[in-house]
Amino acid sequence: MTDPVRDQYEALPYPARDPRDEAKRLIEGSPSHLLEVNHYVFAGRRDFRRPFRALVAGGGTGDATVMLAQHLADRGCPAEIVHLDLSDAAIRLAAARAGARGLGFVRFVAGSLEDLPGLGLGRFDYIDCCGVLHHLADDKIADLSDFVPLKFDGSENLVDAAIAELSTSDFTCATLSDFYGLPNSSPVAASLGMPIKKVGRTSVLTTGTVAAINATVDVGYGPAGVARFIGQIVTTKQFIKSGDSGSLAVTDDANHNPVGLLFAGTSNGLAIVNPIGEVLSSFNVTICGN
Repeated sequence: MTDPVRDQYEALPYPARDPRDEAKRLIEGSPSHLLEVNHYVFAGRRDFRRPFRALVAGGGTGDATVMLAQHLADRGCPAEIVHLDLSDAAIRLAAARAGARGLGFVRFVAGSLEDLPGLGLGRFDYIDCCGVLHHLADDKIADLSDFVPLKFDGSENLVDAAIAELSTSDFTCATLSDFYGLPNSSPVAASLGMPIKKVGRTSVLTTGTVAAINATVDVGYGPAGVARFIGQIVTTKQFIKSGDSGSLAVTDDANHNPVGLLFAGTSNGLAIVNPIGEVLSSFNVTICGN
């Protein structure tokens, strides 16, 4: 049986590129522009004098691979990029483009993202996986296990949270080492003025302090209505952006003790945070950490 995805990109490697054009221009864009990677993934703190390993999964004819490799080469970074793709035809074009630029630290591997655990490629500092997941037979990573129903009738809520059971073991409890690594497994109660930090999807690493505890907050949920929360933690400004909900707030010290779970925020970045003790007791779970 043939693979229709592989067959498609063997017949029509994407995007169409000519390696001879590498002498004329570098195609740059998003994701994987090095400035963007450093800003969003490493909060601007990555030292590219250190070794850097990247995986471009489903790299096609090499736009992201060539751009990232050239940026790293320009910085003199001791890097390795692994370009993974199903299509031999696409890999040949990508390899020719990298070769035209003398980017010899790019390694080309023919294979599927779904085979990644068995390919022995090691760990990566950064992974680009753009335009790939919709091709996979099963992109599910977890099953919803439980959630706390919200009340919109004026009754009091304590947490807005859900929990899922992973269907794969290819995950870690840790943030990247450039942030704070593993959280502590021992939560602590928030106190006024406590320094805290979080790593979120949008604003990545932010720091702040606890501005209020035991706060009562009304949070709007669009057509569902307004839910009242009691006993909440409120942070200082510029701590949260849209998309950061679900981030774990920890103490901003060497211990990284969990303090709360971000779930809402204001336009100026104040975060509303469920106390972590209430979240854990809602599901009878503990923190995965040190």
